[in-house]
Amino acid sequence: MNRGMIVLLVSFMVCMLTTGLFSQVQELPDLTGTIDRAPEMAAAGEDLGYLYVTVKNIGKVVKKKKESYCVFLVLSKDKEVPVARPPRDGSFSEDMAIGAGMCNSRKLKPGKVWKIENSGEDAEGTQMIIHKDTPPGNYFLVLVVDADNQIHESNEKNNVYYFPITIM
Repeated sequence: MNRGMIVLLVSFMVCMLTTGLFSQVQELPDLTGTIDRAPEMAAAGEDLGYLYVTVKNIGKVVKKKKESYCVFLVLSKDKEVPVARPPRDGSFSEDMAIGAGMCNSRKLKPGKVWKIENSGEDAEGTQMIIHKDTPPGNYFLVLVVDADNQIHESNEKNNVYYFPITIM
């Protein structure tokens, strides 16, 4: 690179910095989640019992009050879980929902959390039961945040959390 090109490149970067064009990245909420407590083992047909889940906004802005998002628990053999509303009825299938899910329409400020303590039932009163024809083996209990993709986020790739569980 010759001296003229370097001067041109530096001038361009100074112009971008002084006009604020580099800083015009859209600030958005960013929802993530963790499963803080769940059983490490369960039997097919058994209620999962107490679950503790945390959803957090690690973004820069508030999730708007009118925007609603849903959180689902999914049973999966692998870490290839679609971020979409999972099926929950019928015979066992890969990436099937456990329960009906939980939805939140309250504001979630940056750095704030939505703690979900579940005593074996989801928000609709549906029991959180491992489907009775689930084959024994090692699985992941997967938390899928904003499964319907209702919230426009700064990072859409961090909406799943995997918790290992053995089905007997």
